[in-house]
Amino acid sequence: MTNHLPNPPIEATTIAIIAYDGVQMSAVLGLEDLFTIANRLCAVAQLHVTILSTGDVVANLGGTYGAIIMPPNINAARGAGDAAIHSFLRHQHQLGSTICSACAGVFWLAESGLLSGRAVTTHWALVPEFAEKYPNVRLLPDEILIDERDIVTAGGMMAWLDLGLSLVERHLGAQVMTDTARVHQQMPRGRRQANYRAFRPRTTHGDGAISELQHWMAANVDGDLSIATL
Repeated sequence: MTNHLPNPPIEATTIAIIAYDGVQMSAVLGLEDLFTIANRLCAVAQLHVTILSTGDVVANLGGTYGAIIMPPNINAARGAGDAAIHSFLRHQHQLGSTICSACAGVFWLAESGLLSGRAVTTHWALVPEFAEKYPNVRLLPDEILIDERDIVTAGGMMAWLDLGLSLVERHLGAQVMTDTARVHQQMPRGRRQANYRAFRPRTTHGDGAISELQHWMAANVDGDLSIATL
């Protein structure tokens, strides 16, 4: 890790973490802890964190925020029915908030209509589902983090660490981010999902002959897989 990196002027901001139904609470609380540690390393608490429930969002509490984070979930929810959260995200984006997601949280951003034509990432296992549902979004599944300034997406259930560090760097500077990453024993940048993905060919495409062949190949990996045989 690089030491003694120059820091920009510290930028105070409030970050809202949405604790929707089924959210991965370890990510919610982990992000809160990460920002607390970053504030201590900065010597001045400049990242103010608030955790909003779906009820808080419905009641439109809390005003405006520098960043909104949609964390991962653990119940396979995709947010299609969370109209209040969609409206909240759109409104905050219009006010200039940076809208962020980790893992499946990106589905809420897509449902909010904020991702058309945008580059995003999500957990590699969610790629087929997301790509089929939102063909107008430019999905880059090999990346851990994609920062488009107003939209920041992270892929993977633990990629909230990468997301949190990117917000620390943006608001508190590169040196504080590096120090925070060291405390968490986390690479400050440069990780890619390509290092974790396994090739899993799609077999639900509707072509019976090809699907049958795919299953035969999987069961005969040591056999003759020449083009002629296939």
